[in-house]
This record gives sequence, C-alpha cells and structure tokens, in this order.
Amino acid sequence: MVSGIATFLMTSSTWAQSVNIAPMTWNQRSDWINVKTDPNISPHATGDGVTDDTAALQSALNLASTSLVSDISAIGKRTVYLPPGTYKISSTLTWNTGNYGITGLSLIGSGSNTTIAWSGAGGGTIFKSTGVSRARYIGMKWNGNSVAASAIWFEPHNTSNGIAEAPVRIENNAFVGFTGAALNFQNRSGTEWTGQADVWNCLFYLCHIGAQIDPQGKGNNFEYMFERCEFEYCDTGIDSYGNTAQMVFDTHFDHSSIADMTAKMQVRARRCTSTNSKMFFASPYWSGSAGNLHVFQDCWVDSWKNTGGGGNSGAIQIGDRCLGMIFDCKFTGPPNGNPPINLTNPNWSTETDFLVSNNSCPGFSSQTAMVQTGSNGGAANVLPINVAPAYSNWGITKILGSPNFVFLNSGAYGDGPILDVVTQYGAANDTTVDARNAIQAAIDQARNNNNGSIVYIPAGYYKIGASLNVSGGNYTIQGCGFYSQLCWTGADGGALMSVDTPNNVKLSSFVVKVANTTPSAVGIKETAGGPGKLTVDWVYFFQYGPGLYPGNSNPLKNLSSLNGGQGLLLDGLPAGSLTSIGLWAGPIHIRDCGRAEILGNHINGGQLTVEGANYAPIGFLGFLYSNMGFVAQQTSLYDIVIKNNQDFVSGDFYNEQTVNNLSLEGGSSWNGRVAIQGFRQQGINSTAINANNYRGRLFYGPQGFENYNPSGSPLTVNITQTGGSLLDMVLVADAFHHSTPNITRSGTVCHLIEALDEWRTDNWSTLTPMAPVPNPLASGDYASIEAGLDHLRQLGLEDLKVLNGWNLTVLPPPPLLANPGFESDSVWARPPSGWSNWGQIPSDADVAYSQNGGLSHSGNMHLTHWRGGATGWGNVKTVQMFIGIPNGTYTFRAWGKATSSSVHGALAAEAYQAGGGWTTAPIPVSGTYQQITLTIPVSNNQCQVSLWSYADTGNVEVDADDFEFFKNP
Repeated sequence: MVSGIATFLMTSSTWAQSVNIAPMTWNQRSDWINVKTDPNISPHATGDGVTDDTAALQSALNLASTSLVSDISAIGKRTVYLPPGTYKISSTLTWNTGNYGITGLSLIGSGSNTTIAWSGAGGGTIFKSTGVSRARYIGMKWNGNSVAASAIWFEPHNTSNGIAEAPVRIENNAFVGFTGAALNFQNRSGTEWTGQADVWNCLFYLCHIGAQIDPQGKGNNFEYMFERCEFEYCDTGIDSYGNTAQMVFDTHFDHSSIADMTAKMQVRARRCTSTNSKMFFASPYWSGSAGNLHVFQDCWVDSWKNTGGGGNSGAIQIGDRCLGMIFDCKFTGPPNGNPPINLTNPNWSTETDFLVSNNSCPGFSSQTAMVQTGSNGGAANVLPINVAPAYSNWGITKILGSPNFVFLNSGAYGDGPILDVVTQYGAANDTTVDARNAIQAAIDQARNNNNGSIVYIPAGYYKIGASLNVSGGNYTIQGCGFYSQLCWTGADGGALMSVDTPNNVKLSSFVVKVANTTPSAVGIKETAGGPGKLTVDWVYFFQYGPGLYPGNSNPLKNLSSLNGGQGLLLDGLPAGSLTSIGLWAGPIHIRDCGRAEILGNHINGGQLTVEGANYAPIGFLGFLYSNMGFVAQQTSLYDIVIKNNQDFVSGDFYNEQTVNNLSLEGGSSWNGRVAIQGFRQQGINSTAINANNYRGRLFYGPQGFENYNPSGSPLTVNITQTGGSLLDMVLVADAFHHSTPNITRSGTVCHLIEALDEWRTDNWSTLTPMAPVPNPLASGDYASIEAGLDHLRQLGLEDLKVLNGWNLTVLPPPPLLANPGFESDSVWARPPSGWSNWGQIPSDADVAYSQNGGLSHSGNMHLTHWRGGATGWGNVKTVQMFIGIPNGTYTFRAWGKATSSSVHGALAAEAYQAGGGWTTAPIPVSGTYQQITLTIPVSNNQCQVSLWSYADTGNVEVDADDFEFFKNP
C-alpha cells in the first residue's frame, strides 16, 4: 500500500522534527564489546558514515552471543557498545541465536550521538532478532534513509527450552525514515511469542508505522508498554492486529495520517496528547472473540481530521464489540459537529458497553452526547458517571496548557565514575570464592564518595555468604543485565542485599538468587529509619538448584524456580520514603509500609503480598502494570494478597495459568481500597476474588476473567465475600470468558455494584449481560464508582511525579476521610460505610446510621443519630481512626444540626496527646445546617474524629453531612 508516508519521505524538509532523543555519555565497562576497539572482533568499526561497518558490527554481535542458554556456565561479554559515530549498514544484522535462543544481551549506544544508517536495498531490515529474552537496546538513532522498511524486527524461533522474545527494553532510541514498521514484533506461529516489551523515551519520525505488533495475526503477543514516546508524521503510530495487549502512557502523537493507534484487541491509553492526526484511535470491526477491553484515561486530543459520517467519524472510533471506559479525556478543535467518540458496531449482535466520566468537548453538554452509537447492527450501551472527581485539577488535561506537549526527555545523560568489583576490588565471579567482602568494599567506597559513583558488577556468578549492606546515598549498584548474578549461600532467612534508609540509591541490571533449600532467604530487603529514595530497575529474582538447566554441575549456575521464595521485601518504610520500581521480576512482600510511597512500573512474576496492622494506608502503593502470579499452581495460594485493609492499585494487570488470583483480608480499623484494571485474569479451577472481612472498597474493571479448563469445557469464575465488614464490591465492564460468573456474598455487609458486565461460555457466542445494561444504580453507587476512578487518577499523578519528574507537590493529597458525605451508602446502613459506631448503643435501637430521605446537606445521604420512643441514649460516637498520619495541625469540620436541646451533639476529635482527651465543638439546635469546625494539633501521628451525641429523651436527632478532615499548610 502506498500511503501518505511516501509524500512525507519525499518532502521531509517541509516538517521539522520537534525533539531529539537524549545524548548519552558512558564510561566503558570492563565486559563491554567496543565495536571500534575490542581486540576480539575483526574488522573494527569506523563509525565515519562512509565506511561500510556491517561486518564489524556483526562480528561484535556474534561475540556477544556465542554461548547458548543451555550452557550458561560460559559467560564472556554480553554487551555490544557503539561509541559516538554514524555506522553505515548495508545488510541485516542479527544476534547469533541459532535455533535455540539466547538470553541477556544488550546493545548500547550514545543516544543522539550514535546513528545506525541503512545503505542497503529498498525494503530491508537493519536488525533482526530471532529469540533473545531479557534483551536491551539503549541509546541509538536508527536511520532508514527512506529506504529500509524496519529498524528492529523481532521474530522468535520456536525453541525446546521455551526462550522467547521477552522481556525486551528499548530505551532512548530514535527511528527515522522507515517505509514499513520501524519496530516490528511478530511470530512465525502461535507457539512462539513476543511481549513484555518496554519501549521508553523513544522517537518515531517519518515512518509508515512506528511500531507494529503481530501484523500476521499469529497471536500470543502480549504486554507492550510505550511510555514517554513521541510519534511525529507517521501514517500510524502504533498498530496491533491479533491477540495483543498494549499500554501507551505519557506519549505524544502529531500528524498521524491514518491513526495514532489502531488495534483489534486491548489498548490502554493514559495521559497521552494528540494534535492534527486523522484519529486518535481506531478499532475496526472484526469477527474475533467477544470481550475486547479498552481504556482511555486523561488524554487530550486536538484538531483531529476524521470528517467522515456514520461509523467513520470521531477521534476515537471503535467498530467492534467490546467493553471499556473513557474518562477524563479532553477533545478540542473538532473538525465538525460529530461526537468525538464513535462506538458504532454495525455488523455484530453483541453490544458495545462503555463507561464515560468527566470527558469534555466543545459543543457537547453531557457525557452521553459526546458518544455516537450505532443503530443498525450491534447497539452501544453508555453508562455516564456524572459525579465530580475528588479534585478538579487532577490529570494532564488540567495541568497542561496545550496539547502540543512532548513527554520525551531529551536531556543529556552523563555516566558516573566506575567502581568495578572485579578489576578494581578483586571479586571472584565464578563462585569459587565468596565475593561478598570485595563487593561490600566497592559499595562502601561509593557511599563515601557521594558523587554518583557506579558499583559495577561485570558478567559472572558471585557467591555471597553474608548480607551486602547498602546505606547512604547518591550512587548506583549496576550489572550488565541477566548475566550479572549474585548467588546467596548464607543462612535461610537472611537477606542477600540489605538496604537501609537509602538516599537516592539505584539498583539496576542484575539477578539475585537464593537456594531452593533456603526458601525464607530474601533477595533484596529495604528498611528505613527516615525519609529516603530507592530505585530498582531491570532486576530479576530466582531460586537456584537442580531444575531448569540440569546440565550444569554447579547449582549456583542453575535455576530451579522463577517465582518461589522471598524476592523483594519492603519492611516498615516510613512517611517520606519513596521506592520506585522500573522492572522487577519476582515475588514482592510489602509489610507495614502504609505511610510510604511505592510506585511500580513493570512488575513481572511471583506473588505480591501487602500487609501491616500498624499503619493506616495514608501513603501510596500502586503499579502501572503488573503480571503477578505463576505461584507454582498451588491451590492454597493467591497471586495478590492484600491484608489488614491495606490499599493497592494496578492500572493494568495480566496473568494466566495460575490458580487463585486476588485475596483481600481485613483485621484493621481503617478502610482499605483496591482498584484494578486488567487485560486478563486466568485461573485453573480457581477463585478469582476472595474478600474475607476486608472493609472498604474493591473496584475491578475492565477485566477479562477466565477459569481455564484444559479439557475445554466451561467452568465457573468464583467471586466470594465473607465476614462482617462492610465492603463496596464494584464490578464494572468485566467480561467472563469461557466461564459463568458465580458471585457469593453476605448481602447485609457486601454491597455489590455491578454494571456493563457480560459473560460467555465459549469463544464465539454472544456475550450475555449479567444484569440489565446499564444496570440501575443508586446515587451512592455512582459515587463509589467515581471513587474507584479517583484511585486510578492518583496512580496517574504518581507516574507523572515519580517517573516523569513533574513537580506536582501543589496538588492536594486524596481525602483522608472515607465516605465523607455518606454517598457510598445508597441505603440505610449502620454503621455507615467507612465509619465505626462506639459507645452506649441500646440493643433495641439503631441510633447511629446513614440515612436518605431528603434531609441531607448535599447529595442523597447523611449521618443521623436518632432513636424512636421515649427513651434516649448514652454516649455514642460514629468514628474514623487515623494511624501514621504526618504530624501537624489538622482541620476537622462538617455541616450539622440538632432538632432539640434535649439532644446533645458535637464534632469530636482526639489526637492521642499525653494527658489529652476529646476536643469537641457543639452542634447547634437549628432547622438548617450550619458548619462546625475543630482545629486539632497532632504530634504523635495518630488521631480519631467523630460525631458524638447523647439524648435525654427519644424522638430527637442530630444530623451531620459533608465531613472534611485535612492537614493544614
């Protein structure tokens, strides 16, 4: 197909490239292959842009990939380094993968100062990889010169040992002038797979397609993350065809002639901007399986050019049956009066179901008016959520002044001084001698230097018999990637790496391993006595011993498990502590860290456990993307375990071939909140969700639930709730594949909010609604759904602040109070959701409960203390407790009124000061609400607030509504 890209390439000088990738300055490592100087390759590259460097680069690639994965005892050098220069290439380069596949290779350049330029035949490919797992491509400009079709082509060959093209890191690369797909991810058959690709901070300019996933529809392509990227003047930015799942975060598109993104399966676009493209997203009709799941969050689309009518119009055009959500999106500069969102589904009998909230477009006054739905063929059901977000200034559409914003970081990267543990400190890297003391000496020196030093661990196997102690700050501990392996030989229960109160410490690009005979040993343990910052990226955890590669006689050089043991333990992190996780592969245990800030970007494999009864979840815990699970298929274990009413949010979640998925447990006095959106949650004879006495809110959706049965017959997907704690279970836009949902709960305490959910028993039947669509919802249900979206909004702000470096301290934190206006209780509830009732409550009376009926200050619900008959009541408090909050002065206020002087009501608060008690402010006798305010000094991180009352007689009452509790500046 000849398209607009031909015009772009012929007249490229017409358009100016708005940004470039960052220049990178490296201090060469001892185990890098320098293509210009390494004595073991011939010829050497020149990088002068004139000499053909194909043979030189291929010689370096062959040297890096001489050892097959079946013989991992031979390591050598695994990184090919391209110093500044322009390397002329005339034929396709490739890793020497053979038919077996290899792992852990890296290709590193100097960012904008390293160019790989094509001079071969038209339609060629510069680089092709046929099966390298855990590979990295960092810092290169790929120039197709308007001749080459592709820069990097991933096509794994089927292998007996299961190595595939995943995960892959492509970071700080530029792709310019390609006539096909600059990045091409595909499989030869459905038995091979590519995926888990992190495409970070990359530029795509003047390409027919920036990145293409599964163009032949072979399937088995999952988990592609595009983050902080820039797509300019491409026909299509990102295109995916078959069984894919792609995530696009913090990315800008400009002048895409076909569409910024096209896909037939699942797309998550969050915090993206688009200007002058034909469309932001297009998903055409196809006869695939039902239940595609799309989410568009906080995107700004400006001046799109799609002026067609009917099914061919809009900035977002979805012509296939699917479920999803579009919220916080801003559409400006429309080409005509057509709605910006087009959900036509003209040729299929199954509905398209979408939740919409907080979107805006000039000329459209409501959420539903912004959505065009088809009338011939499949209908579209739209569920508008008209409750306002917690804060009006959340999101890029509020923060940015223009949609012409480039997220890509072009600031120069400078390397720190190198402290090589082998060449400078004498560490043995072959397991013959304990290397702990040598590596510790390098760490101690880096801490003392305090100058950004890099403790470098070259490729090798390092025997570690005692903990490596990491403290202080301003340094990095770094390996070459998968082949820098630290092997624990110490006692069970010990920690290979013990990190205490780090101050800007980074752990990067290595493997930690413990013996399968010491399952309680920890790979990395972080503790802290005060505020600090730790970054973990491209780190893997394994157990070693006889197992996956039995040909190796030395067990330290083997692997026995991919997910067992204790991988990363975060223990007792305080307020002000930040742990940022780029890519981590292995189990994670988070204990008593409710006050800390923990953000994960790409979490892969193993079990997640979050617990802690000592501190309320006033900090933040969330993952942008997580693929937890594969817990040895043990029927008693869950992939994600959240205990003690702790919080957790995952923007995108995927797992398969596991057993049980999500376990929520109570046991603490505060309310918890869990929010998850996902691509797939597949179990085997499993329980998908089990909530046992968990109190607060679970927001889940969209998600594709599936209970897999190898025999092929459909099973039930079990969702259960037990215990007496109040729980809002929000299931919205969920699809149950090959399965029938089975929800069991206690109707008196578990409030099920369910809408747009559908199920099917096989791959091709129409989806069956679980309830009327849209499901009739009470006003409090809408508020609970919006609160779940607020949790996802907070995850987005953490992404912008932590990973993008935005200064967002001016934004207020999420509200401390749960259910402040009692709208989470759509009907009478005692006690109200999120609150506890204390005191002398008669056994025959309700006394303290949330109530509807037109007596509220705002909304439909409020709090009432009342008892019928002639008898009053004693001291009663409706309370929320806060443990672990920052010290300072707080404001507690509410609107209240009392019906008679015979009832005594007050706002009350206790800050647990030594010798202190409750501070109160009376609620006046009045026919109208009046605002009452308390100022509370908190000095030991604890406080409880309440509505307090007692009555001399019955049939009198105190009403209160719209509570607020916040820390003063």
